[in-house]
Amino acid sequence: MTRPTFQGMWAGAVTIVLALTVLTYAPATAATQNRNGTLNANDSKMDVVTINGTTDTCGNQGTFDVRFEVIPWTAPVGGTTEFRLTSTPNSIASFYIYDGPFNPAQGTKNCLAADNSVDTPANEKTVTITARDEKTYRIVVFDDSGAQNGASYQLAIEIPGGKATDPQKGPGKKFLALPGSFSCGDLKAKVTWRARANRVRSAVIRANRRIVARVGDRKIRPFRTSVVRNLPGSTNRMSATLRLKGGGKAEVRRFYTRC
Repeated sequence: MTRPTFQGMWAGAVTIVLALTVLTYAPATAATQNRNGTLNANDSKMDVVTINGTTDTCGNQGTFDVRFEVIPWTAPVGGTTEFRLTSTPNSIASFYIYDGPFNPAQGTKNCLAADNSVDTPANEKTVTITARDEKTYRIVVFDDSGAQNGASYQLAIEIPGGKATDPQKGPGKKFLALPGSFSCGDLKAKVTWRARANRVRSAVIRANRRIVARVGDRKIRPFRTSVVRNLPGSTNRMSATLRLKGGGKAEVRRFYTRC
């Protein structure tokens, strides 16, 4: 027997959404935040809001009750942000994103985006928005099935971060190249020594004001890459102070969007 479900209402749009999703994946250096939960009999109910699978937007609020959970989320930095929802069993959880307060009795109000169709081979339902810096959104995950037997879900939020906002500056850039981006996922970066690196005796590398690496002469070679680990999660500036073999110092610095 086939169980009734809302998630197949716009199945014809899946191919179009999948194509758009492939083009809008965030770069691998973005930060990913994860939220997990379970929809069950303890959760509140709301009248379901229909979803346009072509535009990933909310439609009208109906009369069928669905169980839901609310996840408040504050964007750490503005920019393109992708939400990816998976659930078991049978991918029956779907979600809405609200730009500000959420009232289940007025489910269409503030509804910014939504998705109820699987968009990727990983059975993800995806929505991409342009988030505002430090703005609080509410993600409402709901049981998108007729039976309302519940589901376990995982929500991955991929946000921009670790991207250089300007070219590197300072005389030290002749010797050392700071990265164009760094990984917000594992908070490490790669710096590359330039052709003149043989003139450098040692280096102290900082993320914000914290010293994250000290590099001695033996590890400094032209075109060699050094991995800098344990960057602060709030890193928005990297710098390196270089001691030169002929005497004196040189500094290079660069600014980034924070994770």
